[in-house]
Amino acid sequence: MLKNNGYTVYTSKTSDGEMSHEQRGYIFAISPSDNVLYVQRGYFGGWEISLQYVPSRKNGSGCRDNSNQPYGALTLEVIQQAERNALAFARNLHATLYPSSAVWVKGYWAELVQL
Repeated sequence: MLKNNGYTVYTSKTSDGEMSHEQRGYIFAISPSDNVLYVQRGYFGGWEISLQYVPSRKNGSGCRDNSNQPYGALTLEVIQQAERNALAFARNLHATLYPSSAVWVKGYWAELVQL
């Protein structure tokens, strides 16, 4: 669903060779507007979606708007709404977005595998 709508999807390879989407239930989705979204299964069900940005001591490395999370279903509309909400929240934090998703990919600490 994501790839068919212009998203680039990554999983990370762990040190033991496992893929994050299989073992830990999360992926990274680069949106058509070049934002990095972290999508994971919620601890108590549903889906949680956060926006990744340049790490800082003040703001950490990502944020999400908790008012609608966890989401019951993972649809294109849900992902788009979560991105808009998280961008608004990041603006309020004065967080620094990545200049491009390529910068995030290059700096990510683990091996990324495009799905």
